[in-house]
Amino acid sequence: MRISLLYLTLFSFLVTNVATAQSRSFDCRGTPWPLNRGQAMVQSVQKTYGGVSSLQADFLQESFLSALDVSEQSSGKMQFRKPGQMRWDYLKPEAQLFLIRDKVLTLFQPKENQVIRQRVEDVFLTDLPASFIMGIGDLSRDFKLVAACDNADGVVLELSPARAASADKGDRAIKTFKLLINPSSYLPVGARVVDVGGNSTAILFQTPKTNALIPDSTFEFTAPKGADIIERTAGE
Repeated sequence: MRISLLYLTLFSFLVTNVATAQSRSFDCRGTPWPLNRGQAMVQSVQKTYGGVSSLQADFLQESFLSALDVSEQSSGKMQFRKPGQMRWDYLKPEAQLFLIRDKVLTLFQPKENQVIRQRVEDVFLTDLPASFIMGIGDLSRDFKLVAACDNADGVVLELSPARAASADKGDRAIKTFKLLINPSSYLPVGARVVDVGGNSTAILFQTPKTNALIPDSTFEFTAPKGADIIERTAGE
């Protein structure tokens, strides 16, 4: 069950029926913005984020798996480097590693000494938010602005996919995607995704640092001796 929750998190990016400080970070306060002002913010975010070569941050995360009616809070550190390399070190509630490189996702669970490798396209419940975060998508091209507003934590952009979901997505298709933006830097400091099946994940970044030099070794992984290795990278 834990693996299912963690797969949900990877940019499937709050629990809709749990009132937490994290959920309130994506709520509007006051009068919604005119759409033209929101669209200008979307363009500024895309332009700024397009110039970011790397991102490092601590993160807080909350995920909800609708089928099991289970939620989980977790935290850790993330590192991202263009193009398409990511590392998520989960520290709480237990240590786990997600590593993305060369379109392959590696999950390492030290407690079980287990390694699972899968193609990224087979793991993500939806690829659009992930593509944006990984620097291979375009916010202006891939999404339509639904609403924009202020709150105490920044600017909230509510977005929907610009194209209809493919049939094989089923109830995994995006229902809502919200970005929390720092209005001073025009950079995302949080993201929340809810799919049409009711699964949801929200992530807030803390102390983000951009354009730091991240060595290649950060995105390399060697399975420890005796690890149970499960390979799921072969195409169907």
